[in-house]
Amino acid sequence: MLAQRLKYVQLECIAAEALLEETQERSYITIYCDPPYRGSVTDSYLAQINDYQRFLELLTAQQGAVAVSGYSNT
Repeated sequence: MLAQRLKYVQLECIAAEALLEETQERSYITIYCDPPYRGSVTDSYLAQINDYQRFLELLTAQQGAVAVSGYSNT
């Protein structure tokens, strides 16, 4: 049942940097990120990620699992 599978899912709508800083020490959570493509123009709150090096630093500092959407950059 879908409701059971989503029972412990929490969605956040805050700046990615703020969320990643807040969750660094939480080893019991999984972070899923779907960042904007480099150079893309969007009104999404994720467009605030314009420093990809900082973004990667925040992801690697997480104590819990991290999953990041990717794309072919050819």
